[in-house]
Amino acid sequence: MLDQATLPIFAQPIRHPARFSAALLPIMARYLGAGWLVLDPFAGLGGLARLGVTGARFVLNEIEWNVIANAQGKRRVAGNALTLPFAAETFDAVVTSPTYGNRMADHHRARDASRRNTYFHAFGGALHCDNTGLLQFGAAYCERHARAWSEAARVLKRGGLLVLNVSDHIRDGRRVYVSKWHHDMLHAWA
Repeated sequence: MLDQATLPIFAQPIRHPARFSAALLPIMARYLGAGWLVLDPFAGLGGLARLGVTGARFVLNEIEWNVIANAQGKRRVAGNALTLPFAAETFDAVVTSPTYGNRMADHHRARDASRRNTYFHAFGGALHCDNTGLLQFGAAYCERHARAWSEAARVLKRGGLLVLNVSDHIRDGRRVYVSKWHHDMLHAWA
């Protein structure tokens, strides 16, 4: 687990560049059972905990503690998705939205007041070195997410559920098949 005492907490709410949409949450909730213990290894602002499944308990794991620190009333863990701080076969479900490897990984540092919709700007500066928000889709992105999915599989109970929200994007006029990579990689393990 990361040392929470050394991580900054923002006084103002953070505007996360890739929140769970209100329309998506009820669809995801349909797959979860009452009383389940659910992990979000890439919790961001903790929007997953708004699913409203009766009796479900949510654990919000986020590498950027300053982002998750204000998620009230839920179990929050300053942890790294590549080395989850949980015992094997702990969770009934892992439900998450990893980074998409798109323009939000831009490291733009303007010399003027301009801003972009990036993790760097939304979180107020440099990210933890293991944060997948640093990576455009490519070999390093795939390697890091393969490690994260291996950890998710380790902490998921036998027969548990993985629900993944990910999106493709356009780069240089071409579709980047991020969702296909996640699908194919996870199905190869099944």
